[in-house]
Amino acid sequence: MLLASSAWNRYKIMPTKRRTYNTRLIRKHHAYYVHEVAELFGVHKNAVSNWVKQGLKTIDGNRPMMIHGSDLTQFHDQRQKSRKSTCQPGEFYCCKCRQPRQAWERLVDLISLKKGGWLVKALCVSCGTKMQRITSDKKLPEIRQLFVVQTINGEHIKESSASLVMRDFNQGEK
Repeated sequence: MLLASSAWNRYKIMPTKRRTYNTRLIRKHHAYYVHEVAELFGVHKNAVSNWVKQGLKTIDGNRPMMIHGSDLTQFHDQRQKSRKSTCQPGEFYCCKCRQPRQAWERLVDLISLKKGGWLVKALCVSCGTKMQRITSDKKLPEIRQLFVVQTINGEHIKESSASLVMRDFNQGEK
């Protein structure tokens, strides 16, 4: 049975490309072989070799390559920090563009959350993708100055009292 499970592990499908890795899994005062790092993060050993080419330090230049845990942690933390981008007060982060963007025509929707915060929704200027961020009650006056605000009361279409909306909705059910 042990032989069958090790043969299965050899052919299991590797996960898709990841951008962040849990650095808390790394023991800082431990030396790792390339295959151990690959197993730790669930990537192929060639990915770890590519990390070495991108600047991950090895203990020495000899083979088999060994990587110190603290160097591995520092490498991944540095990569993750380089990808972060901060948004200015009038911006949202667009997941499609992967950059901070302005709201389309400065138009936003405000939805009150149960815990007292606000969900601010907008459309991206460049691609039209929906963007959102959560803000506190304290920042509400600032948002009202920066944007044209439409407040949504959280009503569902079925619960709306507008006759036009109810007429269209009821026609769809027939």
